[in-house]
Parts: sequence; C-alpha cells; structure tokens
Amino acid sequence: MTRPIQRTGTRGDVRRGIRAGLAALLVAATLIVARAQPLPTEWFVLVPEASSITFLVRDNRGGFWGYAREMEGGAWVRQTEGFAYAAELDVRVPTRSLTTGLGLRDTQMHRSHLHTDRYPVIAFTGTTVAERVRVASEFIAEVQGTLLLHGVQGKLLFPARIIPYPDGFRGRAELIIRMSEYGIPIPRFFLFVAEDPVRVTVDLFFRTARPWSLPPGRNLLGTERTLSRAQDRESGSPPPGRTAGAGVAHSHGP
Repeated sequence: MTRPIQRTGTRGDVRRGIRAGLAALLVAATLIVARAQPLPTEWFVLVPEASSITFLVRDNRGGFWGYAREMEGGAWVRQTEGFAYAAELDVRVPTRSLTTGLGLRDTQMHRSHLHTDRYPVIAFTGTTVAERVRVASEFIAEVQGTLLLHGVQGKLLFPARIIPYPDGFRGRAELIIRMSEYGIPIPRFFLFVAEDPVRVTVDLFFRTARPWSLPPGRNLLGTERTLSRAQDRESGSPPPGRTAGAGVAHSHGP
C-alpha cells in the first residue's frame, strides 16, 4: 500500500514564510543603508555647560586637581573623500578661569606660575582626520595642532574618542603637558614639590551651529579660519609667541 505524502504546511504557511523572509531582507537593507549614512558636515559650536577640561598635578604629597570654569570654541567638519572626514578645531580657555578650588593656591598659580596678567588666554588650534567612518557611533580620530600656553606654542598629537549625536558630537581625550616645555615654573613650597608632567583630560561637546550666522571668512570665535592659519605656518610665516622645544605631547588613550 502506498502511503500518502504528508505536507508540512499549507499554501498560507508558505506565503507567510515568504513575507517574513522579505520583511527580514527589507529590515537588513534598511539597517545597512542607515549605517552607511554620512556624518553631518557643518559648523559646530562648543557648549561649555556640557563640557569639561580638568588637570591633575602630582607632587610628593599626592597632588591636586583643577578645572577650567570658562571655555569657548568651534569646529568645522567636512567630508573629504568617501567616508573620510576632517575637522578644524579652535578651543580657548581664559587662563584666570583655571581653578583648584582653593583660593590661596589659585592666587599663587595665576600670579607666579601661569602669569595670567601677561598670558590671559590658553588656545588650541588644530585639525583631526578620521577615515573609513561608516557607522554613526563612537570612533577614534587623530588630532594634531598647536597649543598656545604661557606664551609658548607647542605641537600636540593625540587620539580622541569621537561620539556622534543627532545635534552634534562629543570628543574625549587625555594627554600629558609638561610645564617645563612651556616655560612655566614648577611649583615648590617648603617640602612641597610638584612634578613636571600635568595630566589633562578633555571632554568637549560641540552642537550644530548655523554657518550663515557667521561673518564671511570667520570661524565661531570671530578669528580667521584655523585652516588658513595652518597653511600660513606651513608656508613659513612666523607665528606669534615662542616655540616649545619638545614638540609633541602624546595621549595616554581616550
């Protein structure tokens, strides 16, 4: 006797299976397209209340922390080729806004070490490049530029962790700055002796700005664009201030 062939499903089951498979393919294609969307390229302005710059000075008694109470800055992000991006950065901190939370120590720091009457601003101008950025999530970018501190210009090179948001992006980095390279007297007081390296941690949030609200040829701080200044330096034009001897400060990771 021949046994009847058993069917594993009805035509309705087959149709539902096909529809489910097509839906899965559609979802996968949507995710692939979304992940391949380019990052926003426009003007961004630094948001001080959502950012922080802190520093740690170690000494033979442990050390002390400090932070910047004020800051301003901007970034111009552009797509260079494919999924490669470049940004011009400009960040400034009033030197007198640096505080350790102790008035007596702050007064000594401003008067005898940072000399805020002669050097009222700490400024960083530079560029960052990120290649093969295909996902709107965290990625590492190399940052290089010039730090103006205590009247001395020093070259910096460090990696930064970039976190995109719908209305901007956040950049985080940690690097070592040596006081001796910028002509800053190392703090000493009786048995207290500070170490030369200062650990600086930055966590900066930049929010979307409107380029048409800016004067032509100007950046968010009202100065000439960072890229133009960088090209002037490459062409041999003498920059203001002295030059730090060490050249490059390396980060210890984002």
